[in-house]
Amino acid sequence: MKEAEKSTLSKLGLKSRLWLAFTFATFFPTAILFYYWFNSYTISFFTISVIIFIILVGWGFVVEIFLHVLRIYSKTEEAVKQIEKADKVKTTGIKNEVERLDVVFSMLSSKVKESVEELRIVSSKTEELSKAIAQKVRIFSSILEANSLFSKGAPSEDILQFLIERLREIVPANISFIFFVKDTGSKSYRFFSGIEEDKILYLVSEENIKKIKHITTRCVVDDSNRNDELLFIREILGVNNFIVQPIYLRESIVGFIVVGNRLDNFVFSKDDSDAVNLFSYNMSIVWERKNLYKKVEDLEILDPLTGIYNDKFFLNRLEEEVKRATTYQRPCGLLVIEIGNYNEYREKLGFLELERLLKKLVNIFKDNVRPIDILGRIRENRFGIILIERNKRQSHYVGVRLKEVIYSFLEENVALAPRVSLAVAENPIDGASAQELLDCIHAQLKE
Repeated sequence: MKEAEKSTLSKLGLKSRLWLAFTFATFFPTAILFYYWFNSYTISFFTISVIIFIILVGWGFVVEIFLHVLRIYSKTEEAVKQIEKADKVKTTGIKNEVERLDVVFSMLSSKVKESVEELRIVSSKTEELSKAIAQKVRIFSSILEANSLFSKGAPSEDILQFLIERLREIVPANISFIFFVKDTGSKSYRFFSGIEEDKILYLVSEENIKKIKHITTRCVVDDSNRNDELLFIREILGVNNFIVQPIYLRESIVGFIVVGNRLDNFVFSKDDSDAVNLFSYNMSIVWERKNLYKKVEDLEILDPLTGIYNDKFFLNRLEEEVKRATTYQRPCGLLVIEIGNYNEYREKLGFLELERLLKKLVNIFKDNVRPIDILGRIRENRFGIILIERNKRQSHYVGVRLKEVIYSFLEENVALAPRVSLAVAENPIDGASAQELLDCIHAQLKE
C-alpha cells in the first residue's frame, strides 16, 4: 500500500507538491481553527492532535521538495565546475543559490543549443561526404565495368556509349556527348551521345568547330564561371551550365566531351570536374584501342577461321593479278563458290563443328587447284579462287569439278542436302579491275 502511495506521489510535479505542502501546512489548520473560533467551540486534545498531524504532513512535503532542490543544487555545482574548467568561465559575484541555479541553467541551455548546432553542421557535412563517396563509388564502378567490357573484347563504340551515359548520371547533366576526329586532319567527326544528333551536327559546324578547337584545357561555364566565347554552346544546346573537356591522346587532342544541364543558380563541384577529366582519360584509351585494332585488322591477311586469305588481302592480290595479266595480255580467271545453305549447316552443326567442316573444305580446294592459284574467303559462305592464266571456260571447268567433290563430301559428312553455287569471271572480258570482276561474280550469284 505504501509503495502504491509513494509511486502515486512521485508522479506529482513540483507545483502540485508545493500546493499540497501549502494546503496541509497552512490552509487546513487555519480552516479548522477558524471553524472552532467562529462557532465558539472549545478546542479538544483530539482536534489539536489532528491539526498538528496535518501540519507535519505539509512540512513533510516541504522537506521533500527542499531535499530535491539541494540535490539539484549539488549537481549544478559539479556542472559549474566542469564548465568553468572547460571554458574558463568564472561565475563569481553570484549572490545566492537561486541566482546560481539560474546562471547554471542558462549556461547549460546555451551549451545544449551549441551542441545542437554542431550536430546539425556535422550532419550536413556527413551528408555531403556521403554524396561525395557515393559519387566516387559510381565513378570507379563505371570505370571497372568499362574495363571489364574492354577485357571481354566488346566493341569500342559500345564502351564509349556506356561511358558517356554513365557520365551523365554521375555529373548533374541533362545532356552529354563526345565527338572524335576520325583521322588526323579530317573534318568529319564520330559521335557518341545522349541527345538529339541534329543538335550535335549543328554544334560541330565548320564555324563552331574552329571555336571549339581553340579549347586546350577544361572549360566550365556555370553560375560562378563565365566564358563569353563559349556562349554559342549554351544557345545551341539549350543549357545554362556546361563543361567542355578536350580528350588528349599522346599530347594531341582527338575529341571533346560536353556535359551540361538546365539548372538555375548551379555551380559544378570540383568532384564533377575531376569525374569528367577521369572519364576523358579512359575514353582516350578506348579510342586508341579502337584505332590500334583497326590498324591490326588492316595488317591481317588471313581469315582467322580457315587460314586462307581474308577478303581485303584477296581483293588486293586480285588487283595485282589483273594488272599483271593486262600488262602481259594473259587471261586471269576468278572462280567463286558459294554454300547456299550455310546458315542451316551452322544451326545443325554448331560453331565448332562448322569450323572443322570449313577447314576440311579448304583442304579440298587446295587439293584440287594448282599451287600458283590463290585462295581466299570473301564472305562467310563464299570462297574465291584466283586462277592464274586461266580463261573463263577453263575456270568454269575447275569450278564444276570442285562442285562435284564438295557435294560428295558434304553428303557423306552431313545429313543435309547441300546447295552449292559457282560463278566465274575473266579479265578483261568481265572487268578491267578487281572490283569489276567481283561485281560481275556477285551479280551472277544474285548477292
